[in-house]
Amino acid sequence: MKKLFILIVSLFVFFGSEARAAGDSFFHITDTHVADDSNHVGQLTNLTNWVNTANKLQDQVGFSINTGDLADFVSKKSDLEVYFNQVARLIKSHFYIPGNHDYQTSNGVTYGTLGYENYGVSETTNWYFVGSPPANTVAIDWVKLEANLAANKGRKNIALLSHYPFNTPSWLLCNGGPCNTSKWILTEDNSSKFRNLMDKYDVNTVLSGHVHAHYQMIDKTSQFDQLSAGDLEKANALSLVSEYEGRLFSGFAKAWNVFITIVSPGPYDGDSGFGKIYEPGPVKVKVVTDKEVSEVSYKIGSYGTYGSMSLNSEGLYEANYDWNKLSKNSWNYVYVKVKTKDGTLREVKQAIQVAGEYPNKVPSVNITSSQGVGVTSMMNISVGYTDDGADTTAGVLYIDGIKKAGWTWSGGNKTSSNSYVWYTGKENSGEHIVVYKTSDKFGRRTYSAKQNIVIGTTYPSVTPEPTVTPEPSVTPEPTITTTPIPSIGVTLPTPTPSMGCETGTTGTIVIGQTGQKDSYIFNVAKADDTTPWLSKILKVSATYPQYRAIEWFDLTQIPQGAKIISAELKIFINSWYQNNGNPIYKIAPLGKVFDESVNWEKANQSRSWTVKGAKQANDDYWGTPVINYQLTNWGSNTVDVKSIISYWIEENHDNAGMLFWEDDGRSASFYSSEYLDDVTKTPVLTVSYKCQ
Repeated sequence: MKKLFILIVSLFVFFGSEARAAGDSFFHITDTHVADDSNHVGQLTNLTNWVNTANKLQDQVGFSINTGDLADFVSKKSDLEVYFNQVARLIKSHFYIPGNHDYQTSNGVTYGTLGYENYGVSETTNWYFVGSPPANTVAIDWVKLEANLAANKGRKNIALLSHYPFNTPSWLLCNGGPCNTSKWILTEDNSSKFRNLMDKYDVNTVLSGHVHAHYQMIDKTSQFDQLSAGDLEKANALSLVSEYEGRLFSGFAKAWNVFITIVSPGPYDGDSGFGKIYEPGPVKVKVVTDKEVSEVSYKIGSYGTYGSMSLNSEGLYEANYDWNKLSKNSWNYVYVKVKTKDGTLREVKQAIQVAGEYPNKVPSVNITSSQGVGVTSMMNISVGYTDDGADTTAGVLYIDGIKKAGWTWSGGNKTSSNSYVWYTGKENSGEHIVVYKTSDKFGRRTYSAKQNIVIGTTYPSVTPEPTVTPEPSVTPEPTITTTPIPSIGVTLPTPTPSMGCETGTTGTIVIGQTGQKDSYIFNVAKADDTTPWLSKILKVSATYPQYRAIEWFDLTQIPQGAKIISAELKIFINSWYQNNGNPIYKIAPLGKVFDESVNWEKANQSRSWTVKGAKQANDDYWGTPVINYQLTNWGSNTVDVKSIISYWIEENHDNAGMLFWEDDGRSASFYSSEYLDDVTKTPVLTVSYKCQ
């Protein structure tokens, strides 16, 4: 790092240290566009004035964030120094990420070459912020970005800081036409990678800039909130962001002395439906000012009458309103007016809309778990919801902040109960966080209370009741049921307890018929596809019908902490169909446990595939690693599967089995564990390991 950067760190808290917010509000600025020349005096003045304002309000606003374009360009070190010299005056913590202009240069000097951090991480009381650089100027380090997301371990809500937004409203034009967000993210592939990570680690919110516009909307596909702030550069605009019930709400502001954010109801967005009113609830407002407030009032509609609001224990001004008075599915506005004793008056308005389905409550969700201690045990986790409106469409189970299982429904279900088998044998001893999230067709999210489950190395004499820690940011308070859960019907060999891994020890295990289960799935059945679970052959085909094979091997004999030296899977090809070359198997770790009921629609009795045929990457199967193996001949073939075994053993992922498929219009079948006519042709997995 450069000397300037080290100096700045000594002056204020940068990413990596926990910032304790004074309340649950922060300033979101973006696109400051300063530079060290006479053409950017106005930009520097706006930044200086905002720093002065933020310092005056330090007791009410806990920190601040800049989502990029700190400088207008970087042709010399001082172009960024003028920014950092100003924010170094801030009393409270300031977090920042680069924008595309911070890499705009004519001589090779950029934000990156000066040694500033592209992947900052910081956390507040309830939030975990992860920064990412602009994707069209910096090649994203996906490994580092994922490691930063994973480090949260489910403790706090995650907000991704990205200069480029993933969503823009239809009213916002860029160069006279619709804004091309995929171009800013660089490629559709980049966009897909971002979304896969956001889905895997449950990113709650994306804070952005770039478009110089204030708006808030929801991405209904990936279920995150998109917040963008106006530019401080010329518009002198910023946002006061306040947390309410586990979400962030943004209020447009300029360099005023009175800042107002309406957190309930949320701002209605006609494109995504964000903020639409589905349930009864009060009007709630966050007010931040260094002046003495004399009156806060509100009205609904331009012809409404102002009514008073009172300060509640949350530090919010509140008033009740009967939303039945408004026409459903019609635009309206809530107005809020703040007066101070020195005569200052400020009024804001926010679009609202009452849903046609009003009133419609979010579901109540629950989660329970069986005893799950011991290095080789399996824990059953049961999740469910009750939804009077039958609007719930998806549910996701997270363990330590990582997506472990997902279910989808087409709607119409008022209740649902699902189960997941968690293989705790490879988990670290200690506390793990388990939470269940549902979402509905309106884009609303509901979380269960977090379960803090302790994984140990010995079984206690008495099974403890699960410890449930209430999630204060979730409404309604979820119902926790402690009824013992049923088994989902997965029959696996009784595991042999793993031994400790003594340094220097090496070993080899060979897993044949008695340590495996296998089957195949298909989209259209032929005459011989009656009992695939007991079939002597496993079919794989990309033609019509489509077939996919699945295999599971018992790896519990491999000691904890072992490093995989080699792993080879021997299969014996029964037949194939060539189409300009030998068939190419794709092999990946399954994301869902299967049982004898597995078929094209579902993995087991309780869990469906997210996409039929187990085709959803990073859900039905894990997209990394994927092995591509071109068959060499009819008969015996040996496949190097070290990457998959290492993924399970060294990286502590659940072993749910392997998925085999073909994409190139070819097909091939191989003998299964049920082929008793010649057991030498059944699949055999050989794994060598070393303890380090």
